[in-house]
Amino acid sequence: MPKASVIASNVTKQFEVRDKVAGKGMFSKLRPSKKKIFTALDDVSFEAYQGDAIGVVGTNGSGKSTLMSIVTGLVKPTSGRIITAGETSLLAVNVGLNGFLTGRENIKYKCLILGYDKSQVEEITRKSIEFADVGDFIDRPLRTWSSGMKMRLGFAVSAFLDPDILVIDEALAVGDAVFADKCREKIWEFRENKKTIFLVSHSTGGIKRFCDKTMWLNRGKLVDYGDTPSVLAGYSSFIDSQRKKV
Repeated sequence: MPKASVIASNVTKQFEVRDKVAGKGMFSKLRPSKKKIFTALDDVSFEAYQGDAIGVVGTNGSGKSTLMSIVTGLVKPTSGRIITAGETSLLAVNVGLNGFLTGRENIKYKCLILGYDKSQVEEITRKSIEFADVGDFIDRPLRTWSSGMKMRLGFAVSAFLDPDILVIDEALAVGDAVFADKCREKIWEFRENKKTIFLVSHSTGGIKRFCDKTMWLNRGKLVDYGDTPSVLAGYSSFIDSQRKKV
């Protein structure tokens, strides 16, 4: 029986936003702004298990990235609880990367803040550089890199840090076909090693290929969570109905 790797119970996330109130003349800056509460996630509950590969779908603003940020511990829920078993890693373009450091420095910095010793840092750095294959750019500041190159480095570091839970948030969409194939091989390796993978994507083709389960979010609510074919069938029908309204 596989063990639970992520348990989310009634997770809600709200953000405070303020609307600017227009003023006139010298008193314009004295007008108070209106405070509003935006609910990004509303009472979301689910369980994921070791070896699960879970697709995450939904239109823009549905709460996908917010939920994944909570799963990886970058954001705390307003209410509810989420429990994770093991180390987590979020792969999204630019997340966790410092544009003023070189690629090599970024790898070593991330390893050091995670507590790896010198020999482990050198090994992870070597493997990450070889996998990313960005040539001389590895010793140039990341602010000079393209989005695709940053994704290469981000995926490589996430893979060789060997997390128990890997979240891939749209990052593979900016890569080239050859590197995408390398990533797919690594994802299959993760699955074979009983890791838990969340794949956030607008590409249902990729989710069909890799994910046995899929969750569908809409306006912060979990609409459906189950086997990929049935969830995607419902999601595709929903998208078709929205297109007809345009």
